[in-house]
Amino acid sequence: MMLRSPGIKLLLAGLVLLALMALSPLAWRRALPAAPAPGPQAAVSGLSSPGFTLTTPATLAWPLTYTPTASPTAPPTLTPRPTATFTLTMTTRPSSTASPTRLAAHDVPPFKVRHQWLSLDCEAASATQWAGYFGFKLTELDFQAALPRSDNPNFGFVGNVDDPWGGVPPQGYGVYAGPVADLLNKLGVPALAAKEYTLDQLILKIASDSSVIVWVVGHVENGTAYPIVDSQGRVALVAAYEHVILVTGYAPDEIHYISEGVAYTVSTPAFLKSWAILGNMVVVAP
Repeated sequence: MMLRSPGIKLLLAGLVLLALMALSPLAWRRALPAAPAPGPQAAVSGLSSPGFTLTTPATLAWPLTYTPTASPTAPPTLTPRPTATFTLTMTTRPSSTASPTRLAAHDVPPFKVRHQWLSLDCEAASATQWAGYFGFKLTELDFQAALPRSDNPNFGFVGNVDDPWGGVPPQGYGVYAGPVADLLNKLGVPALAAKEYTLDQLILKIASDSSVIVWVVGHVENGTAYPIVDSQGRVALVAAYEHVILVTGYAPDEIHYISEGVAYTVSTPAFLKSWAILGNMVVVAP
């Protein structure tokens, strides 16, 4: 059949052109030259068109090596400060000896007593009878003779032992606790002189079966003390009718004592008033 029609000729020409266009990429690929050595921006020869150049990215080297990025240093671990621990230790203060139980009433066991031999030797009479209660044999007259002499009762016996009772220095008077305790200790009888002794201390001594030598005024009566100055300038408190007794017991609101070999009872308030005049003076067993 003859293709003479112009339209058919144009149609056939277009089909041929399309076929050639479809086959042209294959031809281009077969004619593609070898790629140049890898580089950061290698141009491909033969594939260029005006204003256009085909490039390939930089080729990666094999095998790939992974270099880890250093991780940030971890913050230091905070170590908590140790908590201080306080331990409270209670220490009980040791007691030297057990205190005797204070009873409602108590008297020391009976012991031998007698009337004093001389007018003003009540201290010697009481001291030797008190020593006898603890098993020591002393004589009243020997004890009186051994006492030091002084014009101050804190240091020795004052005046004439045969003077009437009731005088004050420099007349016949007596002697206080210090010289009496000193002579007792010298003769082997343990003794302790004290002033400002308390009622509780006195009662505890009695509760432990220990009688106490006590300085009072009169027959445990009221009185007045006043100071004197001896020949050496030393001061002493004195009171008329200074006297010494042996306290041997107590009961509620009363005190039991021996004076010149006779047992008496006096109210606690009356006893405290008389005892305080010369400063709550005593001689006790240590």
